[in-house]
Formats: sequence, structure tokens, C-alpha cells
Amino acid sequence: MDLNEITAAVRQHPDIDDALVTTAISPHSGEEELLVYAVPSGSAQRWGRLVETATACLVEGMAEQREALRTWRDFWDALDEISVLVMARTLAQLGAFRTPEQPVSVDSLMQRCAVAPDHEPLFRQWMHVLADNKILRSGPGPDEYACSDTLSATELDEQVEKRMAALVVDGVERVFTDYFVSSAAQQVDLLRGEASPLPLLFPDGDPTLAETFYARNPISVVLNGVLAETVAKAVELGPTDRPVRILEIGAGTGATSTTVLSRLPAERTRYCFTDVSQYFTDHAKQRFAEHTFVDYAVLDLNNHPGDQGFAPESFDVIIAANVIHTARRIDHALERLRPLLTPSGLLVAIERTANTPVQMVTVGFLEGFSYYEDQRKESNLPLLSPAGWVTTLQEGGFHRIATLPQGAAATTELAEHVILAERSADDPPVARRVKLHSDLAMLLPDPNASFHILPVEQIPRRPDGLVDERSLPSPWDEA
Repeated sequence: MDLNEITAAVRQHPDIDDALVTTAISPHSGEEELLVYAVPSGSAQRWGRLVETATACLVEGMAEQREALRTWRDFWDALDEISVLVMARTLAQLGAFRTPEQPVSVDSLMQRCAVAPDHEPLFRQWMHVLADNKILRSGPGPDEYACSDTLSATELDEQVEKRMAALVVDGVERVFTDYFVSSAAQQVDLLRGEASPLPLLFPDGDPTLAETFYARNPISVVLNGVLAETVAKAVELGPTDRPVRILEIGAGTGATSTTVLSRLPAERTRYCFTDVSQYFTDHAKQRFAEHTFVDYAVLDLNNHPGDQGFAPESFDVIIAANVIHTARRIDHALERLRPLLTPSGLLVAIERTANTPVQMVTVGFLEGFSYYEDQRKESNLPLLSPAGWVTTLQEGGFHRIATLPQGAAATTELAEHVILAERSADDPPVARRVKLHSDLAMLLPDPNASFHILPVEQIPRRPDGLVDERSLPSPWDEA
């Protein structure tokens, strides 16, 4: 094993500015083990501080909102169960599955129930959910379903009403319950395309309901706080010779903007608030008039930003709260967004990462949940998993990626993630995600060999230029 050759190779890693590879005898095993002393690159240090900030804020936010999160989770789980009954009731109202045990194809059902073609993906999601909940049975054909008993609209309506009456709701739960009840009552017209879902979310054009929901539910409170603190840290670590330029896409009602803008220094920031609808940008101009460092523009993710007045490498940070999934093709949206970032620029997103029955009877009727033309067609689900986001971002030229929270318990509790992604400084995009430990393992004669990575501020050297190994920390030193 040539340690000098390994050291030279380690120094080529994009996360490392300087390195020293040596060996030492482990006091525990008595075996010789490899030690990699590494001086993190400037971008790696910045990334580490951003992830550290996001993680600390998430832990603190979840602790502060623990009871509210638990209440919200129980509330959402109860609505999920009710949503399954709402789907079944809607099919009964449409006259589906009148003959027990008779298989019917999805195409035949859509024709019989006059389902709008635009809602075919959503209708197929319903079939899967109802089969998973044993209300329907899939088969015998690959696209067929049957029901053991005739669906009774009256009986199902009674079950829905009973479950709704048992809900304990207050505050933001009440706001969402009202929206849920309105949506549930119009499922037939929504499914047939005879009613628009937008007036339900924006009654009489008023954004208050949507704004209250997206700003005040405890998951949004926690994750908007994480996003805001991370962006504020990015500004702190950003260039000092000019303002840090921030673009928010799909800003909508401004629920996330409100939290972010309150944490940004006006003299250090230039913020561009955008949405696909001028209605929201006009509303934001009035709402955020006191923030003189904010500009406003219309931006559609499904079209090229250059054709909409946005120049390449004109932003240091891009914010996207529950919006990237609304693009017809997420991969194309990322291909359009990435060039807008400066090299090593930061994308900070919030994305719901669980597809639920509640979604399928409420916002599922909105265009962004049905018009996907990318890899989601294979699963017929509009929301990507955390792993799906990592892969898609990696393929889109982002080489450092973090999804928070991590771990099954936290993921289940939130069902949403903050996603951090750093644009690669390279063009064309990097082929894979940067993972320091596995990258270094591949440099060793034995990739399975045990080794330690120890970050240091600098490699200590004696006056004669040689490495002062006595000043290097030990991986076994408890201090």
C-alpha cells in the first residue's frame, strides 16, 4: 500500500483541499488501521454548516411542536380512513359495481361513470387505494376490479358522517376540515370535470383558507422554519461583495415567503418572488411592500426561464416549497432551474413525500397532481419518495444532496421533507452523488478495509516543511 499515492488521490476529491494518509495501531483491536486526515474544501465546509443548521432547526422545531405534530398526525390518519370511504361513496353515487363479484375494467368504469379523461391517473389511484383497503378486489385481469357486495351510497354516507362527527378539530384542523367537507361533497362533479377544485381552496378568490392551512399546520410551521434558517445561513455564508440573490418559485400565497423574509438582512439580500399566476405576485406586492429588497415576476416551471426573462447563473439560492412536483416533468424542471444557480448554488425545497388518500380527494384534483409525464407515470403517483428525490436531483446535476428528516419514525410523523441540493460546479452535470466515505473506500487496495476520516483545519507541519504527526489528533482519543 503506497500511502503517498493514496494521499495524492484523496487530495483530488472535490470535498477535500488537503490531506494526509497514514497508519496507526488501534488500542482496541491491536491491528494497524488507516487514518485519513482531511482539510475540507471551502464548499464542503459551507455545505456541512448548512446541513448542520437545517438539522438543528428541525430537531428544535419538532421538539417545540411535539404535541401539535402528534395531534395533526392523528387527525390526518383519521381523515385518510374517511377519504377511503368518500371514494367508495362516490363510486356508489356514480353507479359503479352494481353487480357483486363482476369484474370491471378501469376503462369501462371511467366510461360508465363519465370520469373526465384528465382525471384518469387519479381514478386509477382510487382503484389501488380501495383494493388495498379490501373494499375492492383486483383481478382477474391486469386492469380489472370487482366488489364482493354492491356499494351502498346511503350506508357509506352514514359511515362518513359518523367518522366526521367523531373528529376532534380545533384551529388549523378546523380550517382543513371545512375544506375537506366541501371537497368531499363535490367528488362526483370534480371527478367528471364539471366542477373546478380551485374555488374550494380559494373560495370567492380569497387566499385566506389556503394561506392559513399552508402557514399554520404544524408540519409547515416546522419545515418553513427549517427552510428559512437554512436560507439565512446561506446568506451569512454567501458572497460579501454583493447581495445574495434568492429566487422563490411557486411562491403562491406567500406562506413560506413570510417566514423566510423575516429572517433575511435587507442590506445583504435581493429576493425575487415568483409564481405561475400574476394574481399571486400582485397579492404579494401589497403584502410584502415593506420589504424593499423584494422583486416580483411570473415564472412557469414548464417553460424555459430564459424565455421569461431569467438569465443563467443569476441566483445563489432557489427556494421551492411544495412546487417542483407540480411540473409536468420534474427532470425537465430541474434542468431549467439548475442553470439559474451560480456554480455551487443551493436549492432548498420542501416536498410532501407520501401519497395519501386525503390528497386524492382534495388537492389531487389540481392540475399539478395529474399532469405528470415523467418517471411518475410508472408508479402513477404524483409525489416522489426521499430516495426518488435524491436520484432525480443527482441525475439533474446536483452533487450534494440531503433530505431531512432522516429515519422512519421522523419521516412517518412528518410525511414531508426539506431537501437541500447543491449545484455541481461542473458542466456537464456530475454523474453521481458525492459520498466521501464510499469514495475514499474505492481508493484503497481493499475497499472493505477499516479506516478513519478525521477532519482537521490544516495539516500541521514543522518549520522544515515535513508533517508534524505528533500534532495530529487520534481517532481513539476520547477528547
